Amino acid sequence: MKKNLREILPIFILLFPMICTAIGCSHTSTAAVSSASQDIVYWDVNSNTMPGSQVGGLSGVVAIASGTRLDVDFGLDYGVALKSDGTVWSWDEMVAGSQIDNADAVQISGLSNISSISTGFGNSLALDYSGNVWSWGNNDFGQFGIGITGGGDQPQGITTVPGTTTPNRIPQPVQVTGLDNVKVVSSGLQHCLALKTDGTVWAWGDNEWGQLGDSTTTNRYLPTQVKNLEGIIAISAGDYHSLALKSDGTVWAWGDNESGELGDGTTTDSYVPVQVKGLNHIITIAAGEAQSLALKSDGTVWSWGNNENGQAGNGTQNSTANPGVLTPVQVPNLKNVVAIAEGRMPGGGPYWDGGTVKYGEGYCMVLKSDGTVWDWGEVGYPTETSFKTKPVQVMGLSGVKAIAAGDNYAIAILTNSPIADTTPETPVSSPSN
Repeated sequence: MKKNLREILPIFILLFPMICTAIGCSHTSTAAVSSASQDIVYWDVNSNTMPGSQVGGLSGVVAIASGTRLDVDFGLDYGVALKSDGTVWSWDEMVAGSQIDNADAVQISGLSNISSISTGFGNSLALDYSGNVWSWGNNDFGQFGIGITGGGDQPQGITTVPGTTTPNRIPQPVQVTGLDNVKVVSSGLQHCLALKTDGTVWAWGDNEWGQLGDSTTTNRYLPTQVKNLEGIIAISAGDYHSLALKSDGTVWAWGDNESGELGDGTTTDSYVPVQVKGLNHIITIAAGEAQSLALKSDGTVWSWGNNENGQAGNGTQNSTANPGVLTPVQVPNLKNVVAIAEGRMPGGGPYWDGGTVKYGEGYCMVLKSDGTVWDWGEVGYPTETSFKTKPVQVMGLSGVKAIAAGDNYAIAILTNSPIADTTPETPVSSPSN
């Protein structure tokens, strides 16, 4: 396969989507959430560990994101939270293997007056209320947007990883150069997007597959404008492709198209935006590793791109030789959805020792209006029979107000509702409700 980098990025979800702030990326939740009786919980979707690990030291959280750092084999997942006072906090979600660490959150220094957050492959973004963008973490592909590569800290700045010699990391956010009047940000695998108030989209970082949309495959270390886009109200940066939502409810995509993730009916990469076929009345978008999701105003979900592990959610599973669903299909028996997310599974790459995973692994997650969470795709890796080709309710959760899907781990905000139970999740067909 032409990808050999770790699938991370992860995916951050907008709660109760509103067109003007609809999911800045698949990794961000930016809608207002009450801080009363609030719990932040996370769980390992890889091993079906049930929700229940709570993040200490947090209250008043209004947005969440899940990312992965680069300094241990198979990654170390971390969470980022935005508080109502405009401060940003982070914590470790994973220590060795598949264990979960009940870490307390610590504040990211140098950030204040923040309105939204996003995380990617070891890189995080924050947008302040003045329209300025801040970046910290990994800068190997110029994700800082300051004209250089390298020189980045690890992204979470928490405690030394138990059982390892990993040192403390204190991230130092830097302001992205030449960007102002920004209203949405999205951090992908190795590239970043920003949406300005004038409806234009700007991109920087890795551009090997044309994911910056400037008609080239040249990496950009400073923000460059995506060509032929106007009237945009939402953006989402995936691993090697990007999505944008127009005010007329149509979706546009650019970058890698190996599995049909651009949704234009082909598998031809595009270095400039092309329209996703057959979509209208869309209010939220989410770009994943090689797959895409869209939420319609009627609460239905549409999926396209890689389907090797059931990511289409329609009961099918494509072969490696023919992995993609090339145009959007409706995820059946799934209604009343208010937020969507794309997650990834562990893989190999230049930052890990040995072991590669075929391109195309990942999972999808949605939040319904009744506060329940549903997922499908590669959930329960590495057992092949754990693939879910149809949505299944994540048991043990109720009263969920926001979700974020990362690499191995998902995060939820629960308000005025305890964790429901610990009944193991069972991969069965979802009811029609």
